[in-house]
Amino acid sequence: MEKGVRRWLVDTSKWNPAPHDFSSALSVLPQHERSSITSHVDARFPNFNFNVSHDGDYVAIASEPLCLVGGGVVCCIKPMKESVPEFIENFSSYFSSLEWDNIINTGTSDEILADFYRYWCLKEAFVKAEGSGLAYGVDKIEFHHTNWTNISVKVDGEPLTEWRFWLLELPERHWVAVARGHPRFATESYKRTISKAEFDLEDYHKGLNLPNVAFLTRIIEQLIPVSHGEEKQPEQDLLGLSPSFIEGGLTLSSNKSCVNN
Repeated sequence: MEKGVRRWLVDTSKWNPAPHDFSSALSVLPQHERSSITSHVDARFPNFNFNVSHDGDYVAIASEPLCLVGGGVVCCIKPMKESVPEFIENFSSYFSSLEWDNIINTGTSDEILADFYRYWCLKEAFVKAEGSGLAYGVDKIEFHHTNWTNISVKVDGEPLTEWRFWLLELPERHWVAVARGHPRFATESYKRTISKAEFDLEDYHKGLNLPNVAFLTRIIEQLIPVSHGEEKQPEQDLLGLSPSFIEGGLTLSSNKSCVNN
């Protein structure tokens, strides 16, 4: 079942397609619904689902074989026409009082903005995993962490112990977050699109505690046909490891990778 845990990042900043290449890319987009795609997934992945997020230069895709999965990508850009405090104040209602205090007291303007985006990234991953989106009262979602490790969440003050979160820093001040949680937390409309919402405790814990995997990086030309026939580049993870490390399920531990065990 571990092979159902996958992460991909696509750096869109390096793509400058000719018109016919862009048309080719459009032609491969599926016209059917997600259920039409997932109906043919390997039986070893009893609840295969995936989530896509994008911001700035990156598109991130994450999948899970059993648990819900949500992704969030943010690009930390300094506001042009207002100060950092003025900018983030526009979004203060989206954070709990504890989160807000942590953000505004974190240090310099750059550090405040970075923490603002880290919290936002995690919230996005969580609500997308549930299928609720920003319609959910995101101020009720409160994240806790130790220097952005051991990340956990409370909703309405209640800890949700059946969730796992990862946060990774990307180049050029981007961050990506992944949320993994129990299918029963899905909204009712989302439950109708997944295969199964209830699992026995043993099976669920197998899915919840699967090892996280490194993101594989791709450029657009590696995903779609291109006319100029460039040689396909080997797979790499975000930190440049060879495919053999990726297939072995190695997850790097560094000050840029935050894993909640």
